[in-house]
Amino acid sequence: MNVTLKYIDEDDKCYGLVGTAVGMLVYECDDHLLGLSLDNADPDEAVVLASEHYFSGNPQMSAKIVWNNLLSQYRMMVAMTMSNYLCRALVHRHVNSIDPFEKNLLRRIIVEEGHDTCQLDDDEIDTMFTSGYTHLHRVFSHSGVQKVIHSFASDLLHKRSMDHEEIENQLMALRMI
Repeated sequence: MNVTLKYIDEDDKCYGLVGTAVGMLVYECDDHLLGLSLDNADPDEAVVLASEHYFSGNPQMSAKIVWNNLLSQYRMMVAMTMSNYLCRALVHRHVNSIDPFEKNLLRRIIVEEGHDTCQLDDDEIDTMFTSGYTHLHRVFSHSGVQKVIHSFASDLLHKRSMDHEEIENQLMALRMI
């Protein structure tokens, strides 16, 4: 069985990008999100992040500050990755039960990044994965959130790209829920 988390089509990509934005809002890092674009062929370039996101070490910084920045980046990556997938599955494809193979693949991506980026132990990553997954699953299962996401995705599909202000205007409706 060939299980992948790649986008199936343009609609799937659109919902994934919207899910990423919603996840960043939930994890209170949406201020790092500068834009979304359906027209970038490389999925890694479809989400435009602020330069502060791309932290580079500085020898004058303490190890604690560097560690906290790396951990913050990792948490944001976890939110973006899980939200992208869960929005596509729960909202776009209307899946009631997540495929265990896909969930395991999602977990493996997050575990590998946790090892590479922060040298986290499996227990720490599992705790972060389980709590984040449970929380985001509830968010994307909420009918009010789904309604806003469908509208957001429709606008993104029509406009092809959105800047920070347009994204924030879309996310405003979620802040009311």
